[in-house]
Amino acid sequence: MSESMNGLAKRLTEDGYAALFGDSADQSLIESIKGEPNVGRELQDIINDRSISWQARFLASEFLFRYVDMIAHQSCDRESLEESYLQALRHNYTGNGVDWAFEDGPNDIGVLGRMVISWGEDHVEAFRSALDDDSHVGMSFFWRIPPHFNPPYRVKDFAALIVARAHGLEIDLAGSPEDRDMAIAQLEQTMK
Repeated sequence: MSESMNGLAKRLTEDGYAALFGDSADQSLIESIKGEPNVGRELQDIINDRSISWQARFLASEFLFRYVDMIAHQSCDRESLEESYLQALRHNYTGNGVDWAFEDGPNDIGVLGRMVISWGEDHVEAFRSALDDDSHVGMSFFWRIPPHFNPPYRVKDFAALIVARAHGLEIDLAGSPEDRDMAIAQLEQTMK
């Protein structure tokens, strides 16, 4: 890993998701990173280097896609991305589950969920492994708690919605956690 790539990876993780992509993202910070020489190539190198932390790969991916070059993202190592995004979900790295799903309705996909789904059904296998993960994912809503909100939302709820959509399958995750468990079991049966 080059010194500049290592510096960029460190900078991304030190700045964190909220400063780079949150509701009050730091625009001067974003512009500073965008202005670095060869930033697109360095972001791709970070994404593709599995020896770099999943946090840095996740942030590099989001930064590349949102601010630098949406097309360059297509040439990145999808398996590396898949693993880093799954870890971001499992650790609630963004600090808010609505970045992934369930903000506007029980089957609504968030910006990060849409990213993973866009990779296609061949690149969500890691998320299938999370269909039994009962870890809670915290959620907060900007204005008010919506009527569909029925916590706790778990990693497996988000994973099921992402996997189903990537495979073009219907799933209804409305209702209680028990209702969602039945929908997830049905999804698993359909995918056998």
